[in-house]
Amino acid sequence: PGSRFSYSNVIYLLAGYIIDKYSEQGYDAFMREYIFSPLEMHESSLLKEELNPDHLAKSYGPNYKEKDFKHIIARPAGSVFSSSEEMGKFMRMMLKQPASFLKESSFAEMEKHHSIADFQGTHNGFRLGLRPTFQKGRLWLGHGGAYNNYKSVFYYNQELDLGIFILTNGPNSVNCLNGLEKKLFEHVAEKGASEEKVDSVFLENPDQFTGYYNFGSPRV
Repeated sequence: PGSRFSYSNVIYLLAGYIIDKYSEQGYDAFMREYIFSPLEMHESSLLKEELNPDHLAKSYGPNYKEKDFKHIIARPAGSVFSSSEEMGKFMRMMLKQPASFLKESSFAEMEKHHSIADFQGTHNGFRLGLRPTFQKGRLWLGHGGAYNNYKSVFYYNQELDLGIFILTNGPNSVNCLNGLEKKLFEHVAEKGASEEKVDSVFLENPDQFTGYYNFGSPRV
């Protein structure tokens, strides 16, 4: 225990279940009242049926053939329907523009290390729904996901007071998004003071990791 970690959607599903069980209004209504409404994200929802179908982007497969829509069963793991404009409102909240309705202590807890002990003392390691990435020497926090050829990602940097949000919806969505992400970071992420740190355990005794490896599930 505490020696490795693996990303899992189950923990987000559990958090949504707790909200659904104890909020006395359900997860979808809770998100609408406490997140979307305060941010004036009136065109955002977790349910496709609540939105104007003419405002929804389609998903496309090979030969750009339109794909049938599929709901994510575990909605707390990533099923927000939104737009670039409304995600801009979410990004401004993460950048505290203006002062967020979230408590400062909530931000601190969200951005704090919640990963294995080996990552403590470094900039690496997962936060609460946020993962770090390092671009041109600067630390960015964000998250992304992909489903049925939709792919999206967001990052923000408090030092630059800047947020980035990208979404794609085609057969090459992953490579497309990665290419856009690279270009944006090249444009905006100038050299800064937050240098990436590597856990010293890999430098002190590298011989322990030599040998032959096979791909496998880290959950096993």
